[in-house]
Amino acid sequence: MNLRVSETTAWSDVEGAALAAGTCIRPGGPNHERARASFVDGVRYFLQEARNPQYQWAAVGYIWLHRVSESTGNPLWIVDFASPFNYRAIRLVRQQLVVYHS
Repeated sequence: MNLRVSETTAWSDVEGAALAAGTCIRPGGPNHERARASFVDGVRYFLQEARNPQYQWAAVGYIWLHRVSESTGNPLWIVDFASPFNYRAIRLVRQQLVVYHS
């Protein structure tokens, strides 16, 4: 499966990915407002995208990262949630974080 991940800074992208994954933060979902507030507060979201049968990229889910350290030089992030849970997607996020902080 062709898979890519990319960080998003648009809440509408997160909503679209949540709809695709059918998670509780989708519009109208029980945790939608709480997730939107955490997005504004700096939680990081990476979109998971896969190629559809027409070879176009389409959102299939997201990965939510939460900062767990106070270090400004090299902060520690953990995966708080991923849907679908895919180790390859998480490794792709890690690669982007390593490049970002190198």
